[in-house]
Amino acid sequence: MERNNIIPVAEYLTNEANAVLLPLLNPSELTVITARPGMGKTTLAVSIARQYASHKHITTGIFYLELSIEPHTQIFLRSVNFPLPSELFINDTPGITVSEIHQKCREIKDTHDLGLVVIDCFQLISRGNENIQKTAAQLKDMALDLCVPVIVTSQLSRSCEERRDHRPRMTDFGESGALADIADNVVLLYREEYYRPDIGKPGECELIIAKSKNNNKNGGNFNE
Repeated sequence: MERNNIIPVAEYLTNEANAVLLPLLNPSELTVITARPGMGKTTLAVSIARQYASHKHITTGIFYLELSIEPHTQIFLRSVNFPLPSELFINDTPGITVSEIHQKCREIKDTHDLGLVVIDCFQLISRGNENIQKTAAQLKDMALDLCVPVIVTSQLSRSCEERRDHRPRMTDFGESGALADIADNVVLLYREEYYRPDIGKPGECELIIAKSKNNNKNGGNFNE
């Protein structure tokens, strides 16, 4: 059952956003944050990582495959006057594989109490349609082995662009459908202002909880 929740697209998670998102992040579970480009999936994933590392003091590993590390480092540093938290491990190795990510996370867990893994993004580690199911299964296996929540961002197909109502659906995973099947939780993002700037509220993001393993029903409509 889908739930829709409105939150501000912000660098820090609000209490309302925490109430919606954090109950999805359970040990051994794979959570997918997915959307079309420009919806804020990387910002949301980074915000969750910072929440864990900076405020909860939980060791977090974050892996960037799409962009250089600098723009994302600035997200963590902006508006604060202290260095990145020691609980945060950032890796932007080009072409890193799921197996390599798993190994690096195992090394972190052996020396620290690893509590969360964030990967941006799925398409760059699946490397071709024939590897989608295998990659998704590897991510789930990693979550199970490390006994931590794993978040991966993913890009939806163009199918939602072709509808009058552009809100994403599970069917918009397209060729990445195996990822949706294997994931424990799926969060779809939608920004009205992207398609209808005349009526969409700036900075507002709609979270669509399209799949939840524990069928968590807390939530509502949230605004800054």
